[in-house]
Amino acid sequence: MLFTAGDPASLSLETRQTLLAALVERMRRKEEVPHLDPGSLARFAPPDIAPTLRVIWAADKEHDEIRRFVLRLISLGKVRDCSDLAVAASFGRYQDLYTAITAGRALLATGDESARRDYAEYIKLQCALISSTLVWEAVEDLFPQLIGVDDLLAILKIIHLGDAEGGGFRFDWAGAKLVERLMSASDLTRLIEGLLQQLEAEPEVGIGGRSPRDEQYATALGAAAGYVVSRCCANGVDRRAAAYRRSAYEYDAAAG
Repeated sequence: MLFTAGDPASLSLETRQTLLAALVERMRRKEEVPHLDPGSLARFAPPDIAPTLRVIWAADKEHDEIRRFVLRLISLGKVRDCSDLAVAASFGRYQDLYTAITAGRALLATGDESARRDYAEYIKLQCALISSTLVWEAVEDLFPQLIGVDDLLAILKIIHLGDAEGGGFRFDWAGAKLVERLMSASDLTRLIEGLLQQLEAEPEVGIGGRSPRDEQYATALGAAAGYVVSRCCANGVDRRAAAYRRSAYEYDAAAG
């Protein structure tokens, strides 16, 4: 009840430790555990819970449910003193998908610059072999600082786009949000040109048809063209901006 009602942050450390021990014991016995919403878990895991999580991890990290629970607490509470546990559970250390996802989230929430850089390199090198959900969550967090435009284009070229277990890589839904982060016209134009090149390399579909990749790229292309227009025009480069706007609109009209 104390997990799901009231404010868990108001509980003493001793009470939270007792509750954690009881909950973990239920998991060991494979008993039903109450639904634990992210907000409550985040307030349940301020920095002072780190030693307790370490004890649980040392004893039960090979138990799937308990392992994922600890990683979830680290992620939601941003428990930086346990960032090494997140790193230890990432990079393909465990084979089940939801450990990979929760470990990745915990690393991204708590890892230092070195850990985040290493994770970005892992995602770039392994993107064809690991879950597209895992790749998307890393891209969403690390683009464009540690996963750049060229990296994104390379990932898009080979990854499965669309829904998948855990969420998938929904570039159609969230690509425009990534585009918003690009501040330079050169980055935007490189992204547009790369996306269009990949579309040109796609096998032709029937007249009036639209490939899955068309659907995935359309919103990002439109957003990128719009930003190029505004930023190029602000710098007096009207002709180039108009050309990108025209090509984007022509693409969208043909695809639609």
